[in-house]
Amino acid sequence: MAKELRCPKCGKPIAELRLDAIKASLEEQDRKFPAVKFSCPSCRTVLGAQIDPVAVMSGTVKGLASAMTAKRPQKPSDGKS
Repeated sequence: MAKELRCPKCGKPIAELRLDAIKASLEEQDRKFPAVKFSCPSCRTVLGAQIDPVAVMSGTVKGLASAMTAKRPQKPSDGKS
């Protein structure tokens, strides 16, 4: 069985994490990315953070669906047959 996890700050056992949506950005860029942070449910110490995988997957699916249903430009005919 796995060893019991404890918060490094308050020392209380952690059976589940608190999950909060946040925004993340790269240095010197205005673009914001959806992210999540993982916190201790007792003292709310941040234990980790990452780009939100659900939002990334959703954005990828929407982009693909849009690309697949978009009308493609027709090539101009050169008059040769």
